[in-house]
Amino acid sequence: MFHPVEIKARGFVFFLLGTILLGVGADSYSKADKYYDTAETALAVVTGIDVEEGFCLRADKQGNEACERYNPQVQFLTRDSRIINFSSHWGTRERTKYKVGDQFEVLYAPDNPQDVRLEVPLAIYRYPLVLVLLGSLGSLTGTYFLAQLALRRREIQGLIESGEQLVGRVIGVKVQNRPILATLLRGFGDDYLIEVEVSREQLPDVKLRCFSQPFSRNPTERLHGLEALPVYMDPLFPERYYVDISELPPAHALRDKQGRILPS
Repeated sequence: MFHPVEIKARGFVFFLLGTILLGVGADSYSKADKYYDTAETALAVVTGIDVEEGFCLRADKQGNEACERYNPQVQFLTRDSRIINFSSHWGTRERTKYKVGDQFEVLYAPDNPQDVRLEVPLAIYRYPLVLVLLGSLGSLTGTYFLAQLALRRREIQGLIESGEQLVGRVIGVKVQNRPILATLLRGFGDDYLIEVEVSREQLPDVKLRCFSQPFSRNPTERLHGLEALPVYMDPLFPERYYVDISELPPAHALRDKQGRILPS
């Protein structure tokens, strides 16, 4: 079966989100790079430890799920001899990682000494790199889905041009639960697939069931008076087929009292 609408939606959503994350990541990386080039270095001293209660996704060695994070309070002297006290966010679950009196080098912005970071490139570029990585992954995923859409359309065109053309007797409409990803893209609800039955000349006694691409709304009314739909099938691989729904009347088509489509 082919799901061009869903594939197109996935492709555009992933590509759009990936592009946004790439833009944000590139901007964040540019700011981090500028910070790293202009920041001053200072020797900071741990003057205290802030204990922060939190909840950990993973239990500690003692099996405690509730955990404490230990954030060092630091003090350093700027180049113009200002004393800066800073409560860091470099928390750790290790009680002994930071001790009062410990010293380490930090970076600070000259125009805003409270903007302090560890003198470790990873600490500065961590979040921009994560955003760029996620953005690249999203864009590549979106490109993949859009490429799949192009391949599906090309495959459908190939089936129409060189596949075995069959007459699919309309059986009815099959309702199926919408997949999780499709739900995220198209909202909650069910998908509706037109079910048809075909038989091939080589095996006239064998009936094959084929299904159309999914509809977001029940197409039962559109099938009124329609007994068959064209089906194009790969002669060698019958699982590759396309149910042509181009003959379906539009959902808003006018009908007479007997349900027949009125000419527009």
